[in-house]
Amino acid sequence: MKNFYKAIPYIKSISTSKLPIKVRRKYIKENMNGFCTKKDGYFLIVIDKSLSEEHAIDILLHEIAHADSWSEGINHDLDWAIAYRRLYQLWENYLDQVYYWWCNSRKILFDS
Repeated sequence: MKNFYKAIPYIKSISTSKLPIKVRRKYIKENMNGFCTKKDGYFLIVIDKSLSEEHAIDILLHEIAHADSWSEGINHDLDWAIAYRRLYQLWENYLDQVYYWWCNSRKILFDS
């Protein structure tokens, strides 16, 4: 799970939320993978602790899209879809850059 926790600062940095975001991992009894709720001055995002690392990151992106497009009583509208698409594209681009760096650093280290 250490990569999940390493991903949080980057994903929060690309958020457009008007409020700070706090992320927690907990076992969720309800039939859900995560949720976003507005607290006094911040958003709290809870991700189910039983999820795999990759699935937890996907749910984190999903829930941060809720924070970025927050509107009381509105859930998966067009604003949320736009926010989610933006976050997911930036995350995928970031992963591509990390992979490119990793491949090139291995080449420099091992092909010299």
